[in-house]
Amino acid sequence: MDIQTIEGYTLRAWHALDEESCDGWLLRFANGYTSRSNSVNPLYGSTLDVNTKIDYCESAYQQRGLIPRFKLTPAAYPADLDSVLEERGYTRQTPSQVMTLDLAQLPPFENKPDVHISGDMHLSQTWLNAYVRLSEIRAEYLDTMQTLLQHNQPQPYFACARQGDEIVAVTLGVWDEDMIGLFDVVTQSAQRGQGIGTALITHVLQQGIANGARTGYLQVLAANTSAIRLYTRLGFQFAYPYWYRTLSDRP
Repeated sequence: MDIQTIEGYTLRAWHALDEESCDGWLLRFANGYTSRSNSVNPLYGSTLDVNTKIDYCESAYQQRGLIPRFKLTPAAYPADLDSVLEERGYTRQTPSQVMTLDLAQLPPFENKPDVHISGDMHLSQTWLNAYVRLSEIRAEYLDTMQTLLQHNQPQPYFACARQGDEIVAVTLGVWDEDMIGLFDVVTQSAQRGQGIGTALITHVLQQGIANGARTGYLQVLAANTSAIRLYTRLGFQFAYPYWYRTLSDRP
């Protein structure tokens, strides 16, 4: 599966409040909540001069009080966009990678006896409160985050793991046709390294299989080696890198 196709799934799975097309580039806006929803995605071929388009994008973000940011992959258009942005003062940030999994190779689900895992296709206040607590979401982003999650399409699956009465891990799965994406797998610090995240991920992927998914995907920071080791043990493989270019402060 090519990069553009997978990126299309990720864009549908993680929404923005507003989107705008500019000659093959997709501009996304969400009040600054997550780089995914507040960046230019230069996925398709274009005809306009690249610097003219960058000027337009910078103006569009600055008018909304946002820092201009581009999400780049090896398939970005034009091919030299990364170097063009660097020359214009954009710094390279948060190198990350996309990993994919043939779900036919998913190991069997082995839940921990002291952990109860459940999920729902509808956002609940309980799940939302746990996600905010475990992810330490800044208060200024709460309304935007809730709006994005409430209007998540295609089909979301809000999963959590409990020990006793306490939610100790959460994640969001989003399936779309034969794909299921995993977003923001977060485990309480005191419970990390105990297999809870593995059990939670496996549970969500099995829900995807039950709904016709054949491939899983996720996005992870390149520096998060512990998470990458976990995903690799589950059978995920490196698909391609991505990174952001963000406009630096100018004198």
